[in-house]
Amino acid sequence: MCNKPKTKNLMEELKRMNRHDVLLTVCLCLLTAVFTSCRSESEHLVNYNEDDANRIKVSNLYPAIGEQIKVEALNKQNVTGTIDFGDGTGTVPFGNALHTYEAAGTYVITAKIEGVEKPVTKLIKVEQLALTRALKQFDDPNYKEIWVMAHRSNTENMSIPENSISSIKAAIAAGCDAIECDPRRTADGQIVVCHDENIRRTTTGSGNISDLTLDQIKSYALKDRNGNPTNESMPTLKEFLEAARGKVYVDLDYSPRTASPEEVYRVVKECGMTEQVFFYNNSDIKNKEVLELDPALHAYCWGTPNIYNSLLNKGRRFFVQYIYNSDVNTINAARGAGFLLSACMMDATIGEGVAESHLLQGNDTEMRAMINIGMRMLMTDIPETMIGYLRANGYHK
Repeated sequence: MCNKPKTKNLMEELKRMNRHDVLLTVCLCLLTAVFTSCRSESEHLVNYNEDDANRIKVSNLYPAIGEQIKVEALNKQNVTGTIDFGDGTGTVPFGNALHTYEAAGTYVITAKIEGVEKPVTKLIKVEQLALTRALKQFDDPNYKEIWVMAHRSNTENMSIPENSISSIKAAIAAGCDAIECDPRRTADGQIVVCHDENIRRTTTGSGNISDLTLDQIKSYALKDRNGNPTNESMPTLKEFLEAARGKVYVDLDYSPRTASPEEVYRVVKECGMTEQVFFYNNSDIKNKEVLELDPALHAYCWGTPNIYNSLLNKGRRFFVQYIYNSDVNTINAARGAGFLLSACMMDATIGEGVAESHLLQGNDTEMRAMINIGMRMLMTDIPETMIGYLRANGYHK
């Protein structure tokens, strides 16, 4: 119960104080309020001991809901003890330290290791986004959502560079479900995000990415979509993924770019984002390579049988992609085979495209066609307009 403040006594006290003391008192009160409000969010971190965290290894520090993790002890053989995953499910012995979380949030894993005086702890953040779970929603006939993917993470703000950290933030703010990006390998083996092999169009520099080191590329500024220099540099794939983690799904269009499936997967795994990433492939060989790395990965490819063949009969659903005016019979065949359908809506996709231009002019001919044929994800350079249209018609949250 809140007590009514003694206003009269407080005002008399303030009158006796000088201006400096009043300001100091107000600041202290504000800080007290902030710490008090935050305390409930951080109470579960009381036992977190960062110095001891290196005694145990967690397979993924950023798992998605429902994604299994494994906890192991480091530098010890035949370890005995117990693991508490911090979510109220009790403890398990070290030999059975596998776990999945059913709710997003930050947890402290506590290990009591025989022979170690203090409990060992590790901080873990469980993300809400999980493609395996999310894609199952499309099996529900009452689920009408059509996802929107920002092409090169673009929005309608031309002052923001494509494939940039600021473009990720803008796409998230616009309500996008996913963003598309283009990983490439530098001369020194680093993976950066850029659509073109030559950096001339998108930065203040020039030269092929495969001929430049990361330091050289980072020395140039990204240009916005009007060609003006910005204060950003080209992000690495790790920087890009970390900016998107837990906020939006990411489509990695690494094929036919210069980064290999193994290189891209290594970065995704390091970021703990295998459940938040699509691996887009331009051939069935690439699909096979992706699933050989991890059968649970979310491959995504062009929608013709010679490309999606290896994704058939896997017991789960994959997205396949078309241009918005692709052959209807081909699209229906893929849907009949159990695939989820997506479409590129960009005007530039086929050179003379009109879908986006029509929508901006209030002509929804192509949008209605995509809805009627069963498209469940649309890639676009105008996500704000497209999301607005879908929301108005009950197809987007």
